[in-house]
Amino acid sequence: MVELIDEDMMGLALAEARIALEKGIFPVGAVLSAGNEILGRSHKTMLSNHLTHAEMNLFHQVFKGDYTFSRADDLERFIACQNRLQIPKSVEI
Repeated sequence: MVELIDEDMMGLALAEARIALEKGIFPVGAVLSAGNEILGRSHKTMLSNHLTHAEMNLFHQVFKGDYTFSRADDLERFIACQNRLQIPKSVEI
């Protein structure tokens, strides 16, 4: 289990957003946690596909196969978008 605080989780989501930005994709990243345990992290992966948003990629990663999560597990999403002022003009928004 990785012990992190909210600011660290947002930092991880921003790191995922930077990965998308480096690929020329709108920079959105997401992290899912249960308490302080990171369950998964992801980023937007295609320019114009609604099924490849960071959150959807994250959910497909975490909730595949047999999982034992429930509403009682205190799941929390952290979603971050890289500052638009830092996005190069070559990135499609």
